[in-house]
Amino acid sequence: MPDQSLPADRRPWILLSPALVFITALVVVPMAFILVYSFYENIDLAQDVPAFQFGNWQELLTDSYYRTAIWKTLRLSLIVTVLAAVLGYIPAYVIAMTRYRHKWLLLLLLIIPFWISFIIRTLSWIHIFGNQGALNGLLRLLGLTDAPL
Repeated sequence: MPDQSLPADRRPWILLSPALVFITALVVVPMAFILVYSFYENIDLAQDVPAFQFGNWQELLTDSYYRTAIWKTLRLSLIVTVLAAVLGYIPAYVIAMTRYRHKWLLLLLLIIPFWISFIIRTLSWIHIFGNQGALNGLLRLLGLTDAPL
């Protein structure tokens, strides 16, 4: 029986609230600081004063250096987005449309390369915390233990 203590229309917002708090704290707030700081006036090296002026924005929009950088960034992001969509669509379509009973195996084969860095990182902890690892060696060298922990 479902829990009726909360109205059903509020439940998604309550479940989303931790993620929304983190996104607000780590994305929205810093972007707001950057936006406010963009209206400051540069007086000298590392000396900026609050002055509601559009000089920074005017320089951003009229200087060819910034225009070129923004254009290259947008162009590259568009190319990467299209390539990722096309290259991701092909294996997704093949896995979705195959008649093979074990589609999970095909998906697993597709995902395994992304696990490599995690596996290498996990195995490297063995060299630190293992019986012959650096931590046990240091503890024995300092005379704190006689045998590996």
